[in-house]
Amino acid sequence: HDIALSGNGEPTSAKEFESVIELIGKIIADYKLPMDLKLVLITNGSLIHQPFVQVGLQRMAQLNGEVWFKFDRALAEERQKINNVRISLKKIHRHLGIATSLCPTWIQTCMFQMDGNLPSTEEIDAYLKFLKQLKEENMPLQGVLLYGIARPSLQPEAARLAPAQESWLLAFGERIKALGFSVR
Repeated sequence: HDIALSGNGEPTSAKEFESVIELIGKIIADYKLPMDLKLVLITNGSLIHQPFVQVGLQRMAQLNGEVWFKFDRALAEERQKINNVRISLKKIHRHLGIATSLCPTWIQTCMFQMDGNLPSTEEIDAYLKFLKQLKEENMPLQGVLLYGIARPSLQPEAARLAPAQESWLLAFGERIKALGFSVR
């Protein structure tokens, strides 16, 4: 069981983010919800540097919270194509560091085919290199949540997208595990 904060847009962009976390904490206490209830924030991490977000993440950690930090592609041109963002890998690295210092954090990665192609060898190598760097720095990540397309996309590019084969996802997961990460 969990309470998940996500949406069509970045949940931490709400100026009320900190207040929402406090309200959830009160509801959990008032209704005596199970102690193992997870509070999950699904985020692109772009606003982690904001003080009100950091206070919210610290409170989330007290409420059995987790951050699921979206990181689908390591190469800048691939991030632009897949996530339509221009955030640098350096900034992603910095924001991951902030997130992991405040609340247990997982990297959440979606892999799929676009125009009949899986991510390129260059992309996979860059992704694994980034994870290896995080491991070498002892960044306290919980692991990687690896998933594929499970339902029809609502994005304009939907016709160009298809699921990655399960065997490919499993093999990719093994490569991530070989770096020392837990993979779910």
